[in-house]
Amino acid sequence: MTATTRKCLVWDLDNTLWDGICLEGDVCLRPEAPAVLQTLDQRGILHSIASRGEEQVALRQLEDFGLDQWFLTPHINWLPKPVNLAAIASKLGIGIDSLAFIDDDPFEREHMSFMRPEVLVLDAADLADIPDLPAFNPEAITAESARRRNFYQEDTTRRSVESSYGNRQAFLAGCHMKLTVRSPGEMDIPRIRELMSRTHQLNTTGLQLDETRIGELLADREIPGKPRQSLIVADLSDRFGIYGTVGVAIVETDRRRWQLKYLAMSCRILGRGVESAFLKTLLERARLDGHTRIEAALRDTGRNGSMRSLYQMSGLVARNQAHGDGTVVFTAGPAASRRPPAWVEVQCESF
Repeated sequence: MTATTRKCLVWDLDNTLWDGICLEGDVCLRPEAPAVLQTLDQRGILHSIASRGEEQVALRQLEDFGLDQWFLTPHINWLPKPVNLAAIASKLGIGIDSLAFIDDDPFEREHMSFMRPEVLVLDAADLADIPDLPAFNPEAITAESARRRNFYQEDTTRRSVESSYGNRQAFLAGCHMKLTVRSPGEMDIPRIRELMSRTHQLNTTGLQLDETRIGELLADREIPGKPRQSLIVADLSDRFGIYGTVGVAIVETDRRRWQLKYLAMSCRILGRGVESAFLKTLLERARLDGHTRIEAALRDTGRNGSMRSLYQMSGLVARNQAHGDGTVVFTAGPAASRRPPAWVEVQCESF
């Protein structure tokens, strides 16, 4: 994701999505709105709502227009819209700097810009031009992009089902998660690029590679006298649906040393043990391959503290102080040999 790319467009309703005021009578859907909704959705950009009004009235109107399926966690109430945007970002699990907001009212736009300067604020008069803006044109569009809204909707179902279980571990076991760890192919390059650019919390170094460099790593050439670097990816599914590719790793090896140079996981799977299962699988493969030095690199990006915690909980121990670029090398202690979480079934293909 570039610095300007947005993950979610938050809509006002009256005189923005439709012409007219819902509580005052008939409204007319703006003709360009459906195309904008669909185009951004296919690019993996989510839609939500922060609008003043009565929730049930507005939701019925959305259903009448056949648009209700497009919007995640709508906030239709009388609260200040900057407050609603913060709640939307929290519920979606993304940064508020990943949001854009569209409204017809100059006061609301100015209020949003003042209270939430990190939000991209748009005038409803420019609705038709939104798909052409750089903020809504991600560098990579993948199969996972086109299903991103479905992923979030499936997560809503997961959370609903979880409430019927006695404890979280029982729920996770009941999800029947299956993680497939494998070597990627050329068809995986756009998704690998997308994971690197979109993932910030579960990202060990913040590394960014273009598709050409990813392709070179895929070739996995062994050059005499130089460590070998390999790409590994992880796919996830459970009984609620298919996540697709959720993780990517770069491993560097020589005759004795194995080092995890880079690890990134989709933030959508945080807290389910999947990130631990992927890491543990990589560490176990290094051990089985006979490497006597097993290491993992981590660079503090200011947003990836959860990866340091993952390393520590996985039995990795910081070996040295940070290098000039902030990178710390961890080594595998005795606890690193523990098995992945029991509720994640891991299948290893060739890697």
